[in-house]
Parts: sequence; C-alpha cells; structure tokens
Amino acid sequence: MLYLHNHDLTVAVLDPVADRDRLGPRYCTGGYIYQVEDAVHGALFSGPEFPAERPLAANGQGLPEVFQFTLYDDEREIEHEKLIIGVGMVDKRDSAQPYNLFTNAYTKEFCAWRIDQNEKLIRMETAQTYKKWSFQLIKEVWLVNRTITSYTRLRNTGAAPVPFRWFAHPFFPLNPNWECCQFLMPAKLPDNPAYFINPSGLLEMNGNYNWREGYFQLLENCQGREFMAIQIHPQLEQIHVTGDFPLLKVAIWANDRTFSFEPFYEDLVPVDHEKVWALSHYL
Repeated sequence: MLYLHNHDLTVAVLDPVADRDRLGPRYCTGGYIYQVEDAVHGALFSGPEFPAERPLAANGQGLPEVFQFTLYDDEREIEHEKLIIGVGMVDKRDSAQPYNLFTNAYTKEFCAWRIDQNEKLIRMETAQTYKKWSFQLIKEVWLVNRTITSYTRLRNTGAAPVPFRWFAHPFFPLNPNWECCQFLMPAKLPDNPAYFINPSGLLEMNGNYNWREGYFQLLENCQGREFMAIQIHPQLEQIHVTGDFPLLKVAIWANDRTFSFEPFYEDLVPVDHEKVWALSHYL
C-alpha cells in the first residue's frame, strides 16, 4: 500500500499493482483509500465485512469510489465486454448468465496508472480508450492536518462527449446507539422499515431490523444540491463530509458491520473539456 502520514493520521491507499488482489470491477482502482489510522484511536473506517483481513473486493472497506456502469449511449448496462472508468476492461465470468457486478463479473485488463507522491498527496493518472471515447483520469488523495480530500479530474481527449456517473461509498463504523448522521443539505427520508429521523434530527438505524442482510434506501429532494453531512463516529464523535459537485441523488446503506451514505454525481464531459470535483472528510 501507499501511505500519507502526519502527526495525527496515517492514510493507506491501495497500490493499483501491488494490491491488485484487493481490487475488482466495482471500485475505482486509483486513489482508493483503504483505511485511515488515528494515532490515538486506531482504525477509523469500516466495511461490509469489517474487520475481516481480506474482505471480498466487491465489498471492500474504507473510502472507495465508483464510476457506475460503463461508458454508455444510454443508461442500460450492456451484457458484453465493457470499459469501466478507472477500472479497465470488464466482462462476465459466465457468458450464459446475466451480468452482475458482485457475482458474475471480472476485470480482464486493469488500467495502468502513473503514480507520483510527496508528503502531502498521492497522485495517480491513467488514460483509457473505448469505442468512440478517450479520456484522461487523475485521482489525488490529499492529507492536510486532519482533512482528507479525494480529488478527481476527468478530461475528454477524444472526439465524442464522455458521459459518467460517479459516487462515493464511505464505510463508517456503527455507533452503539444506532445514530448515523445528519444531512446539512435538504433531503427527505421516505417511509421505510430500517431508518428514521430521531428527535435530535439525526438519521438513525432501527435497532430491531435484521441488519445482517443490509438495507438500501434512496433519499428524496436533494438533487442539484452540494453534499454536506455530519457523520456520528464512535471514536471521534463527528466527521464532517463535504462535496463540491451537484448531486444527482443520495443513497444510504448499512448492514451489521457498517453504515454508508452515497452521494452521486452525473455529467457529460464535452470534447476538449474536463470535469473536476472533490470530496473531503474533516476528522
């Protein structure tokens, strides 16, 4: 792994080659923050199988990010070999069965990253081409005091606009009282059996729900806003999370090991243009 250190924190980022056994077709393979260690409190992030030493790559842990689906002319996922931004060429393991990112997919060829690092950041850059699309992707992880920022730059170097849908999937440890977070931008939680807003205004997990199977829920009324949330943390009390991109949607997901909110960003990169965005965690 690659590491950023300061007096308070150690940020572990997966090496796209040396840590390939921890990578798969789901998460972006560059800038993948796998864990953050606090000098006083230890490991700060969780995962669907945490604390398993070798969780399935499709589950992962820490602060992964996703470019959802392949490049597309429409939003339907294709059933044949495809390129996934930040991952590489992906195909089905069993050609006779439907494509499924968890059970029937594998990376045939990972994209190659150029890696540069100094004491404050890790920078990874790759170039990918697929059908009519060509682009450059830069992923950076910055550590400044107790702030960790994931920075993304997607530049169109081809002859056709590049569509993308991206989301972050941070995995937080559960709190003993089931409290999760407070969203600071407008958002509505629909009726559901797993989550509710408590009298303090915090999103809370229903302790009587069977969390072993997990529960996914979309929020409402947050499209077009910038993401802002305060995550309740059992060791740090709070983590503030902000994104500088307009939201497509926000999802929440949890199981008996972890809780996650998922801010989505979707856009189109015109020819000879780029899109730049960042997500920061203030610990």
